[in-house]
Amino acid sequence: MERRKQRGHPREVTEQMQELELLAKNLLRSQAEQQQTISRELHDNIAQVLSAITARISLAKDTAVPAWVRHELTDLREQLKSAIDDVRALARDLRPSILDHHGFADALEKHVDSFRDRTRITMEMQIDPKAASILDSESLTHLFRLAQEALQNIEEHSEATRAWLRLAQREGCMHLEIGDNGNGFTEHRVREAQSEGHLGLLGMRERAELLGGSFLLEAVPSRGTSIRVTIPPPRKSEADNKP
Repeated sequence: MERRKQRGHPREVTEQMQELELLAKNLLRSQAEQQQTISRELHDNIAQVLSAITARISLAKDTAVPAWVRHELTDLREQLKSAIDDVRALARDLRPSILDHHGFADALEKHVDSFRDRTRITMEMQIDPKAASILDSESLTHLFRLAQEALQNIEEHSEATRAWLRLAQREGCMHLEIGDNGNGFTEHRVREAQSEGHLGLLGMRERAELLGGSFLLEAVPSRGTSIRVTIPPPRKSEADNKP
């Protein structure tokens, strides 16, 4: 009988886990920096150029030109305005500047307010401003993305009349819960939706796990859905423990 392979020494396993967590953090940081660079390029350069072109078209439209030219310029200006809105929306999606200006708790509250106004869904919100203080800025960006995705799922798929978002800190851990009383879904529907590119459940789970946390999904058909994300304090490295 072949001997079973010996398991790695607990210390070696711990060191490997720490290396993986550090790699994941570096990947998150690199992604956030790239997104911020692209976002700035879109907002400060491309959007500004399109705005300048729109202004020049407006001036040209008001000059003595044939009616058909004025009509074409008007259509072109409206198309450019739409393109500017798309570019700025893409820039916001890549890097939510609201986080830089208002902080995580306020940004989350403003996003929930916008969701409530847009959907008319009754929204319960409980946010502890200090709950996410254990996370750095890159981690907060990914947590904000996770919350955005969860609320978008409710808006697009749940047909809910009531939803809630709770952000709290208990026993040193950050807890985020987002749920609704909508139609819920079966496990088969989850797999089907993911294969079609909907719901984004896998992306939310990956974000939570890359932050060193856990992701729990509870869904009951016709009774609603809730997600719970728990993130512990960052683990201190040996270097941090040295005097």
